[in-house]
Amino acid sequence: ELQRAGYDPSAGRFVWQCQSCTRCFEAEEHRTAERHGARCAAELERREWSCVCADPRARKALATECADCGRWFHYGCKAQYRDGGAKDRCVACEDAADDADAAAMAAAPPQQHRRA
Repeated sequence: ELQRAGYDPSAGRFVWQCQSCTRCFEAEEHRTAERHGARCAAELERREWSCVCADPRARKALATECADCGRWFHYGCKAQYRDGGAKDRCVACEDAADDADAAAMAAAPPQQHRRA
């Protein structure tokens, strides 16, 4: 079947690669690769995104799941938007945490320092 499709085994090794997660399968595993690709693409469509790029074409790029909200984001997009920060939290969750920290600091009574 592969030879009819133009695959020449003497030219080297043939590998199937998933377009969504870049997982690779050997040439003989083409049916497994097709099933995996269908499942992986369906899972990719179900993901909820919280990325500053808001680009639906970029959803195939390597993404990170936010530890707080469970939505997905591209760390590269976040790095362009903000330097540093937690690698496992999206920009929205980091902003919410920063706002909560600022509110807690404002609500806390001032500390008195004693001199010896």
